[in-house]
Amino acid sequence: MARDRQQDILENIIHDEDHDSNLRKLNGLYGLVARRQNEAIRNCCAGVSALDVGAGYGNLTRQLKDAGLQCTGIEIDSEKIQLAQQWFGVELEDRDIYANGYADGQFDTVIFREVLRHLRMEQAIKNAVRIAAKRIIIFQANPIWLLRLVYRVTGHHEHAQYSLDDIAQALKDAGLNVRKIAYMDTVAFPLSGGYIGRQMVPAWRWFYTLVLAADEALGWLVRFLGVGRWVCYRGLILADKSLDE
Repeated sequence: MARDRQQDILENIIHDEDHDSNLRKLNGLYGLVARRQNEAIRNCCAGVSALDVGAGYGNLTRQLKDAGLQCTGIEIDSEKIQLAQQWFGVELEDRDIYANGYADGQFDTVIFREVLRHLRMEQAIKNAVRIAAKRIIIFQANPIWLLRLVYRVTGHHEHAQYSLDDIAQALKDAGLNVRKIAYMDTVAFPLSGGYIGRQMVPAWRWFYTLVLAADEALGWLVRFLGVGRWVCYRGLILADKSLDE
């Protein structure tokens, strides 16, 4: 049955986005931030096959393929499926995580990148546990007060408001071993504007390099002090299917 895209937008399952603006952002500082985020996800993947849930424009799927993984991307937004082919040369499957078309343990790793708050979490995790052979990775916004303020000012809404602790508990309830919650993105992400804000630095490549270097240095300090949950904009949760993997 075909999905009603407008209903999905009304329910904040997908967003009605300015794709031209998003492409400019992917070609700016945010694109570099996103590549670094994707690399962190890649470094946490187990095995050789991965499912990218809610793949969006396909940039993570593309990066994982380029890194040598057998990556399948799924997406329900018909506009993004088309643009993923145009922008990144990846063919995304028109499918949601609730579908039963994948075999048990078909993928070594199942990845939710910035998508879990658009889903029915318990059901999505339940099916991910079934089709993941080894590992589930959640990469999600960390709702510190500054980010919540931006959401309020811009009118940005999600389908659900799970915290990182809520997500970690749901993974544990599903029988997974939550190995870590890693916090990242201190200054580079907010300065990039992400998809919903404005870039706040000059569009100079050398300046982007300085911003990313400053972010790396500040990130090291944040990890040393153990204050990531209060100052970082993103969190990466890594969960395994068994304690001995």
